[in-house]
Amino acid sequence: IVYPRVLESREQNGDMVLSIHRDLTLHLERSSVLADNVYVDSSTRSGTHRTVLNGHEIQSNLYHDKEHHSSLTVTRSVDGVMLRGVLNHGFTITPALVAERSYVGAIPHKVNPIVQKPPVGLHADERIKNNISFPYEYNMKSPGDVNVTRKDFPPNFTVELWLVTSKEYRAAFTTNRELLIYLATALNAVALRFTSMTDPRINFQLNGVTIDYADVLIQNKVCSKFKRRTWRFRRGTICGVDVQATLDNTRSFINESMDADIVYFLTSEDLVWNITKNNRTILDDVFGMAYIGGVCTPSKVGVGEDNPRTYSGITTMAHEISHLLGSFHDGEHPRTGMHGYPESSTCSRRDGYLMGDLTGTSNVYRLSSCTKQQIQYQFRHLSLQCINLGRRPNKQNNNYPGEVVDPWNYCRQLHPDTSYVWPEEMSDDVDERCKIQCCWDEYYEEYGDTETYCEGHWKLEGMSCGENKTCRRGVCGEHNWDYMYETWRTFEKIS
Repeated sequence: IVYPRVLESREQNGDMVLSIHRDLTLHLERSSVLADNVYVDSSTRSGTHRTVLNGHEIQSNLYHDKEHHSSLTVTRSVDGVMLRGVLNHGFTITPALVAERSYVGAIPHKVNPIVQKPPVGLHADERIKNNISFPYEYNMKSPGDVNVTRKDFPPNFTVELWLVTSKEYRAAFTTNRELLIYLATALNAVALRFTSMTDPRINFQLNGVTIDYADVLIQNKVCSKFKRRTWRFRRGTICGVDVQATLDNTRSFINESMDADIVYFLTSEDLVWNITKNNRTILDDVFGMAYIGGVCTPSKVGVGEDNPRTYSGITTMAHEISHLLGSFHDGEHPRTGMHGYPESSTCSRRDGYLMGDLTGTSNVYRLSSCTKQQIQYQFRHLSLQCINLGRRPNKQNNNYPGEVVDPWNYCRQLHPDTSYVWPEEMSDDVDERCKIQCCWDEYYEEYGDTETYCEGHWKLEGMSCGENKTCRRGVCGEHNWDYMYETWRTFEKIS
């Protein structure tokens, strides 16, 4: 148990100095990894329902410490400070609300180890058919960009991401907002692996999340009596989700509505690689797979394991994203057929960088010089359409109010004079699901006590009221909003 305290806070930029315990002090800076409006799509066999969450508001409490690789959401209250997320490279931190406070102004927190999921030895994460693994022909400059010279490229590259999760993965979170906070914290930790990149500097922006409620991406499950771990054959029945089939399914799953440079699928299922299709020999130390150099192409996809709420898949996600940005494993000879592609054989995989052997050294949080050179080479062959930040405000709004305004902002708009207000569900009763409570605390100095007040309101049209359910005219159900858009929309498209 630790008792974090704020030592210093800078109002101008929101940065703060935080004491975790006697031997650990964090210098936290504000983070930005979310688009202003983040789309959350619920995909079922009958169609897709989209809601919009306020990314600026959700990441307002997101911070990072570059030295300790911390990625945290920080919430301040009269009782002290509450932290959730990645404390450093080896531990997470969450409030331990059942413990007693040691003194006023400090909330007890639990520190738990991160059980990372790195591949062992030689990885299988990109060893798939060459004709689909290295789609560089898509990445070369388009005819309109033929005369672009190096000086025309910006110094920064904001990689726009779209994350996809399975139904089981989503079930670990109470709300879509809670899911998005976790994903933002995880992506923030991934971004810290790329802080040493220059020319270009690499930033990340999460544009949207799709929840695959139909589980079409993980439908290829295989079992075998033979498994191959760390490249040694052993007997023993094992089952899992075929990682290559999942990667191919994800490639087929993406569509124009997923506005991003990279699409990455997160699953809590065990991924395996069916390396011999006939006798079903399975490699079971596979934790992710991606198309090398797939950024901004039809093959812009990667998949990886992550146990929800544990941040166990951060290293895998960073590793696969690095593949998508054009890097091979350290110590390998690139098989691209492209003249001048930087070698990675001069960097030993035993040095333990992100694209080497993930053996637990501190180098795993850094990029080798070979990885940097390969990402730089890939960047210089991307079109400006890919490099430039693509997310722009939509001129046409096909959304009902509840799809655009999340409950937190709704309560803020209803109670603008209250400094901190939060939403709560009324109850689980069917008749109450389209009502919401906006709650706030009031402190009475004369009594030295705080009282919580709540006020009920009807939810907006289109606001979520359960899994795949929304409110329409005060009724919670599985409403067909696509039909309503076409039938009842009364505005014209703005050109």
